[in-house]
Amino acid sequence: MPPPATFGGTLHRKRGRDKKRLAGMPAKIAARLRRDVNFVMDATLIVIDSDAELARARALVDRLMASDDPADLARLEAQARLIAAYEESKWPRRMASTTEIVRYLMDQHGLSRADMVPILGTMSRVSEVLRGKKGLSMTMVQRLRARFNVPADVLLPAPKGATRRAGKRKAA
Repeated sequence: MPPPATFGGTLHRKRGRDKKRLAGMPAKIAARLRRDVNFVMDATLIVIDSDAELARARALVDRLMASDDPADLARLEAQARLIAAYEESKWPRRMASTTEIVRYLMDQHGLSRADMVPILGTMSRVSEVLRGKKGLSMTMVQRLRARFNVPADVLLPAPKGATRRAGKRKAA
């Protein structure tokens, strides 16, 4: 005999026992218990491994957001974490390139290539940076940081691993 519930499913067989148990209670109490029992039974966590289950999980989160019950709020947090983990594994974030960041800053501030000449140098240098042919110098990073008020580490490329060779240092 299979278990009465599956993780992410609904407890179907338990409902029959609940109806018998609620039959002898006052109508108001029975109605409230029936409503609460059905809601709890339908609000299980959904382990996500497909887009269909992702849609079900998002619908569950929408339903749980309307509740003030602490148990439902705990389920909401747990389900939101499951959704975030699935989305991160399916659609991992990638770091934006320096070129994309400079283009984004230009777009947000309504600047043209000509407006970038005082920051990046000559017009040809602006073109090279925006095409990704040349990287930013430290002077350019400092100017961009001062002009757009962004942290320097956003403008610097990510390190490509340990390139330093151990044992090749000069003696002081």
